[in-house]
Amino acid sequence: MTFRVLGLDPSLRRTGIAILTDFGGITAPSVLREMGEGSDERESYLQGNRRLRAVCANTMRIIDDYRSKIGPDNIDLAVIEGHAFSRNLPSVEDRHGLWHGLVGALDVRKIPIAIVQPSTRERFITGKASTGPTALPPDERKALVLAEIRKLFPQHRIANHDVADAVGLALMGAIHLGMTMPFRLRRCHIEGVHPINWPTLTQPQSTARR
Repeated sequence: MTFRVLGLDPSLRRTGIAILTDFGGITAPSVLREMGEGSDERESYLQGNRRLRAVCANTMRIIDDYRSKIGPDNIDLAVIEGHAFSRNLPSVEDRHGLWHGLVGALDVRKIPIAIVQPSTRERFITGKASTGPTALPPDERKALVLAEIRKLFPQHRIANHDVADAVGLALMGAIHLGMTMPFRLRRCHIEGVHPINWPTLTQPQSTARR
């Protein structure tokens, strides 16, 4: 039984995209990409909306290109990072718009979706809390996430922390589905998937239409 799990870390500047696949009983990345567009502080609401739509469309194009190459098979589960409500940034409205655009596009394609909060995803990857007196500064936390994911898949190029976040999200779904890993699971991996509200899967999408 082959599973395919998509991880998405939405960002207007650099959305992380990862798909993990069970290759002959061992899970490995089959897609590691990023998609985004730079912004101009002087851009109008309409220009910002066009940029948002472009990022969403180009992200889904990468996903659809992968789906077209695997014939009738589909993606069994998508795991997307939830809103970072604690981040009071000027672009919050645009980021929420991108998030809803991606979720809607996945839903139209009938891909089951799980939502993971940023702090839950980070603790799953690093085993460390993202807040509190012992929390590392943001840049150090991003570097740690990237280092941890690179250690798990050393034969694959994980370009940056956005792609690493996406791999971590896909990995959560893969562990939930019982996919076999090429590494020994840590306690944070096993415990990290429990708080998630996982969608019900009747059978793998990748075998449903065979």
